Amino acid sequence: MKLTLKQVYDSKLAVERMLALSPAPTVKVAYKMARNGRALNAVMRDSSEAIERVRADYMKAVIGEDGEARMEIPPEREDDLEVEIDEMLAQTVDVDIRVITEEELLACEDKRPGFDLSPVILYAAPFMFGLEGDDEEPADES
Repeated sequence: MKLTLKQVYDSKLAVERMLALSPAPTVKVAYKMARNGRALNAVMRDSSEAIERVRADYMKAVIGEDGEARMEIPPEREDDLEVEIDEMLAQTVDVDIRVITEEELLACEDKRPGFDLSPVILYAAPFMFGLEGDDEEPADES
């Protein structure tokens, strides 16, 4: 599935909440949730390393009022860094997401009384459920 890096980062909350649901979903859905979480986390790990490398290039050693040396991003370069990070987050990446269908979610509700997938999860990661986000472009399924 093609997602922007921003969609991947925005889905972090949904993944965390899905993996902590109680009562748990069916084994089939739990497997897909865990697998999708690992796929998204791998992309986040890679992009986080890239952001940290870029951020390090913007850092400059300064001496604080206390006389201690520290590394910080000069205020005049903060906007440049933000633009560079925004450009990176707009990049599209392929993520191997297994869509969890409405039928699978309904089966969870039937088999696990009290199972409830909150709207927060659906809103944060609509692509994981075959839905389109309200303010995002539709994610293509590969």
